[in-house]
Order: sequence, then C-alpha cells, then structure tokens
Amino acid sequence: MASALSDAGSKISLAASLTPEGLVLPIVEGKVAFDGVDLALNIQKSIDKNSRAMIEGRFELCEMSLATFVKARLEGLPIVALPAFTGRRFLQPMVVARAGAGIRTIQDLAGKRVGLPQYWMTSSVWHRGVLEDAYGIAQDKVEWVTTATERLDRMRPPPGVTVRNLPEPEGPFALLERGQVDCVMMPKLTRRAPGWTSPFSDPVQAQTDYFRASRIFPIMHLVVMSQSVARRHPELPSRLMAGLVEAKRQAEVESPIAGLPAAEAQAMFGADPYPYGLEANRATLETFIGYAHRQGLIAEPVKIETLFA
Repeated sequence: MASALSDAGSKISLAASLTPEGLVLPIVEGKVAFDGVDLALNIQKSIDKNSRAMIEGRFELCEMSLATFVKARLEGLPIVALPAFTGRRFLQPMVVARAGAGIRTIQDLAGKRVGLPQYWMTSSVWHRGVLEDAYGIAQDKVEWVTTATERLDRMRPPPGVTVRNLPEPEGPFALLERGQVDCVMMPKLTRRAPGWTSPFSDPVQAQTDYFRASRIFPIMHLVVMSQSVARRHPELPSRLMAGLVEAKRQAEVESPIAGLPAAEAQAMFGADPYPYGLEANRATLETFIGYAHRQGLIAEPVKIETLFA
C-alpha cells in the first residue's frame, strides 16, 4: 500500500477519503478533528470509487463497501476495519419493476430478469440474502443482469446462478427503460419514471415488518484503514473511533425509514438508530458474512473479530 504516512511532531499524517454526507459530514466540514492526526482529506461522492481506490492503496483511511472490504481483506489486502458503520439502508424501497412485467408482489420475481449495478456490491449481497430469507426466493431462481465491472477480479457466481453483464454507463435503470430487465435492485433509488412500480404495496410497512422480524438494519459501508499503520500506531484506531463517534453525534441523522412517524421510529430503533461498535452490530455483521458465504463471495465463514482493528 502506497503510504503518505509521516510523523509531524506528535501528529500522525494520514491520507484519507470520505464522502461529504451523513455521519462523517462534520469531519468533511472541519467541525470534528481526530486527536493527534493530521488528515490529508480527499472528498469523494462515490463509495464505489472510494472502494476501488482503497484496493489500489491510494489511501490509509477510507469509507469502503462492506462486501468489497471483506473480500479484499480475505484475499490478503493489508487493510482492517473500524467498527464505524457510516452507511446503512433498508433496501425494500430500492426494488423497482416496470409495468407489464407481471410483478405485483416480491414473490413474482422468481423467473424474472433483475438488474444490478454489480453482482458483488454490498447492496446486491443484501438484496439477494433478504430476498431468500424474508421472501423465500433463492438466488438461482432469478436471472441477474449487471451493468458495471466488478471491483475485484476472479469473482464468479456460484454454480446454478445465471449472471449476465450488459455494460451500460447509465446503469440498470436504462435496462429497465428498454425492457431488457423486468426489475432492478439498487443501492439507492436515484430515478423514477411513469410506469415503474414497487413490488411492495406499502414499502414503509415492508421495512418495518422486516426489521421487527430480523432486527437487522443492513450495513452498506464502513470505515477502514491501513493495517500496517494500525500496527505501527496501536493507539490510532481508538483516536479515530473517538472522532468518528463525535462526528456522528454532531451529524443530522435521518430516520432509518422515511415516512415512519418519529414516535414509532424511536420506539423501534431507540435513541441511537445508527450504533457503532462490534457488539451492537454483531448480528447484522454475522448475517452479512453468512450471505457472503452462501452466495459464493467468500469461500468460508469468518469470525468478525478478525476483520476489525
């Protein structure tokens, strides 16, 4: 990993990349600093670009896709995670079908063509896991169509699963508009068009039902750092976590479920709907690792403790 690390007096200099939104925005805006750290900060709007840059060794601290981090670390990339989960999202609202595709409920996805940006991105792993666990449709019952290259080479779908790549700069929504897929499953719903429908009659209720049944609030991305830097400065992960916790405290936190009354959201998620730390997120992380193994992203399950500083 190329390093911009240097000791300047008592400060440690780190090359970092964060997104200008959400739980890290106070850091980006200069309202929160890390104790004893001189941050050379890059601002990147895309977690995809961040993840690819971290794989290339361009940064020592970075927000990164959970799936890409897990796969890259298990392949030997010298990076380690901090238990700061800066991106979480329920994905039921991110499932969109086209009119005439015969998709009235989520169970109608069996036998359909479903578009994804990448097969192995975090949201796609969650989509397929939830589709099977919550709605009974295994990944081999759907024809998957991707529009972008995967972040890591040598990644192949498991036997019996059909995945086609149709390169499309405009992403899966363009395939949906042209009728090349029946439905898309996205990390975010950035476009809408007449005739696009949801397979959930009430997406808010679908999210609340899923959370009440599973107690899972899916993690999309987290903060990772260079393992060699963490070893050289064993006190650094704690300093970084303290700053990330303070940034979250100052951030304007959105409701986990848009449209859910505030009192109901408070009752469901408690005072902190976006908890940091390993134990508070153990069930969610272990569920994701189970999905990653079952879907063929990783060869064997891994203990989550081995992934974190």
